[in-house]
Amino acid sequence: MVLLAVVLIVALVAIALLGFFPQLGGTAKVTQSKSYWQGAEPLAITSYKITNANVALVVQNNGQEKLNVTNISLDGTNIIATSYSIASGKKLTITGTVFPAGTCSGGVGDNFQFQNVTLTYNTPSFNAVAQSGQPFIGQCS
Repeated sequence: MVLLAVVLIVALVAIALLGFFPQLGGTAKVTQSKSYWQGAEPLAITSYKITNANVALVVQNNGQEKLNVTNISLDGTNIIATSYSIASGKKLTITGTVFPAGTCSGGVGDNFQFQNVTLTYNTPSFNAVAQSGQPFIGQCS
């Protein structure tokens, strides 16, 4: 019983410290978001680079068939102007512009967060399939 009490106290202290030091909590959120998007299916975001208003996403097709990515939306802003075809198991770097400009104007290492992320794609059988997921959180490069 005493051991359980000690574990609970340590957990409460850890939670309090994460709240007191937001950068620690932010790092955990970045790690969780990165892990989620790297394992997403059928489209995964395996890496990224965002500087001010420019974005480069490495998108991997984890599905069984070729996909044609027609749109990527970050908080309602469509970041691509053309479609991209990605074979099963392959990666492709997709570049675009994200608004508001200045998303990463604070500099390298600052965090960004997009609450609503939607990747839209066509399959050989279906058009305009929308894939959404957890918020996309990362660090500016």
